[in-house]
Amino acid sequence: DNPGNTFYIAEYMTFIFADRIIFTNENQREMMLEPYGEDIRKLVFDKSQIMPHPTLDDKYYHIKESDIKLSDDDINIAYFGTYYYTLRHFEPLFHAYESLTHQFRNKIKFHIFINRDDFLNVMMDGMEFRDNIIIRKPLDYLEFLNATTKFDILLINDTITDNRFEINPYLPSKLSDYKGSSKDIWAIYENGSTLSKIDAKYKSSMTDYRQAQKVLVEILKDHGYEDENFSFNEYHFEKRITDLNAIVRKEFDAKNKLAQKNSRLNREIKKLRAENER
Repeated sequence: DNPGNTFYIAEYMTFIFADRIIFTNENQREMMLEPYGEDIRKLVFDKSQIMPHPTLDDKYYHIKESDIKLSDDDINIAYFGTYYYTLRHFEPLFHAYESLTHQFRNKIKFHIFINRDDFLNVMMDGMEFRDNIIIRKPLDYLEFLNATTKFDILLINDTITDNRFEINPYLPSKLSDYKGSSKDIWAIYENGSTLSKIDAKYKSSMTDYRQAQKVLVEILKDHGYEDENFSFNEYHFEKRITDLNAIVRKEFDAKNKLAQKNSRLNREIKKLRAENER
């Protein structure tokens, strides 16, 4: 429809002239070829491969030692990412954890490595277990690889694509890095995605916090912390929605006040400029 588009031309030229084309998953290939006619689709299919991101040899996980210190008495779960609460988030996980009544619940610690924690701190407002979330700065790649070997469980989640794409075309590259650590993986997936089909010890849907509840109990059991009388607060979901509404309201009011202040200052600036020009 728009052959003058630079992205279209770059993609089209690649499909035509490349000797080999690599896609990380079937969904990606299907979505990228969907706009093209049968002739291009067949051409690309015949010379394409499905190949996930590579996993490095074990030696690369020990080139740069991480100085992270963890308590052996805790179940340490790590997430390595960039931004938080955009198209990736852990709301179902947090719902599940906050609703859990279990005598060993506090044994679980979440270590979140992100480069911006301002919004996460806002979204954690009012959470009872925020002391169990340790926010850390991102690590450089080789130190990150080593750090993955120190945690009990590595957390990975899908990018939310519902209402944006018919199928989820993404496969997080961290999955291949995680596999090289030989640690257990908890995959929080979008239904129908490639991540939903992987072989991981723990899996739950990002739209079903009850699955996350079951995983938490399973993790505690697997690490020797059983509680036959555990339960879940069925009213927590409604509480979290109420808390989120209050957080949004608070943020809106703060931005509204800032906008009013800026507007007032701009009026004063205009007034001073007019007086200065006389």
